[in-house]
Amino acid sequence: MAWTSAPSGDQIGVTINNKTEFINVAGGATSPQTITFSVPANGATNIPVTAGWYFNPSFGCSNVLTFNAPNPCSSDILNCDILYLCGLDKPADGDAFDHGVIEYIMANNTGNVVPVLVKDNGTSNDFYNPMDQVTPLTININDYDLIILSPTTEGYVSSRLANNLLPFKGSILNMNYGIQQLWTTNGAGYYAWGNDAYTNDVNMINVYNYDNINANYSPVKTGGTTLSGVTGYLWMVSGNGGGNSNTMGYKYNAHSIPGVSTTHGHRQFLGLHMNGLYSNSQNGGFIPAPVSSYFHPAKHLTPQMKIIFDQTLKDASKCTPEICANGIDDDGDGLTDCADPDCYLILNREFDEGFTSWDFYQQGGAVATRTVDNTSQLSGKNSARVNISTSTGTNFHIQFAQTNVLLEAGKTYRVSFRAKASANRVIGVFTDLGISPWTNYFYNDVNLTTTAQTFTFTYTHNTTTPNGRIGFNLGQSSQTVWIDNILFYDVSFALQVPL
Repeated sequence: MAWTSAPSGDQIGVTINNKTEFINVAGGATSPQTITFSVPANGATNIPVTAGWYFNPSFGCSNVLTFNAPNPCSSDILNCDILYLCGLDKPADGDAFDHGVIEYIMANNTGNVVPVLVKDNGTSNDFYNPMDQVTPLTININDYDLIILSPTTEGYVSSRLANNLLPFKGSILNMNYGIQQLWTTNGAGYYAWGNDAYTNDVNMINVYNYDNINANYSPVKTGGTTLSGVTGYLWMVSGNGGGNSNTMGYKYNAHSIPGVSTTHGHRQFLGLHMNGLYSNSQNGGFIPAPVSSYFHPAKHLTPQMKIIFDQTLKDASKCTPEICANGIDDDGDGLTDCADPDCYLILNREFDEGFTSWDFYQQGGAVATRTVDNTSQLSGKNSARVNISTSTGTNFHIQFAQTNVLLEAGKTYRVSFRAKASANRVIGVFTDLGISPWTNYFYNDVNLTTTAQTFTFTYTHNTTTPNGRIGFNLGQSSQTVWIDNILFYDVSFALQVPL
């Protein structure tokens, strides 16, 4: 870019695809200058290049330039039904950010993308129509493969919604640093001002390429201190590469986060923020943000950061369910077929759905109650607690079981669970026929103490029935029992199972 006779106190703006780069002539820039743009490789033709003085637009550039974009070298299209959760934080910058991210994902995804506004109004509802912000929406998060939490949800995610997201079996891509501690970091997340990040201890990259003159907010990066088992790929400061502190980009495989229900799916975090994207002293943060201000990775991230952003979207899109007998890790969690907890024969094994799929029996004068306990975690957030007020001393007079389990002759099954009691006592674990004559297939007594333990048993089954039952006999005595993380699976294919 070359110029002569510059207007006093002005700068030149060069624009491609609604992205403007500035040359600060008033600040001392001399002619000529080279400007570099990152543009989508989409095969588009005759893309215009325009230039002009920022404060004196009548002094325009008479030259008209166009160029043709190259064709893409890959076509990594997502195939997910996505729930995009947005909020009201920094509403002007947030409006431009959310519109842009949603449009970018929609252009690169064959599934549905549903934007929903979240806010905590103290009621049982968390979801609202983003177009009017007051109309409640009925959303079942389990209808989606991937949930994305925008940084604009900061301060608007209720503890109720956060708890519902904990055991979500699909993938979550979180960009809200304020709720990381609920499942992926040790303590609360945090933010820092700045535009730099590190891909290892020493390799610094710039993050944002926002072209916003006199922005109302300065650029922000966010992150947290991660837990064990994480894979980090971006850090907020130098010297932390490969460690757990100041982690700005990280991911956990499904079923792997300490202290979280093992039913959980893939989890990913990327500490991008909308600060400084659009709102400035000239536009006053007018809403709705104009289309020209919408976030686009090719416009508003550096080339290095765009690669990381795209790879994050790709990694988070674990949207293919596990097929349990094809020898392939379909859902990308590192576990194949029956080694994947998604293929276990027990439903609701961590009681994240209350007592759905679990039956409770009392007979012969025995009296007991069951509750979901989230204060005495054995695995994840919830455990089943059985309080026994009247014991007859007969083990099967109180039973806690799951029915209609397909049991097949010749297969070797493994049952595993965690349990403890209010005082030392015995319980029994069994499989049997869930209808008369209640034929027993496997039984073992277990000695519980006040310390939670994992118990594992293996047996070979001798008959086929669709009416199998797996359960626990608790009627032997009156001490309270806690049970959690109940696994039951065919060990013929289970090569690596987390217990």
